[in-house]
Amino acid sequence: MPTYEYYCSPCQQRYEMRRARAERNEPAPCPACGTSGERQLEAFAFKYEGHYYSGHRDEVRRTDPHD
Repeated sequence: MPTYEYYCSPCQQRYEMRRARAERNEPAPCPACGTSGERQLEAFAFKYEGHYYSGHRDEVRRTDPHD
């Protein structure tokens, strides 16, 4: 099962839970207070051979200006 990140508003805590994909968007109980937390969307980027690439097929690869 994949791990997903959630956020609890009352105690302002981020936490991770292993859940089935079918349950990933359902609120998950906070381990600290038990309140239902909302799933956080993940952002990621890859750096490969001096280029940044976000994983989108249509994106143009560009050179890192700091290299």
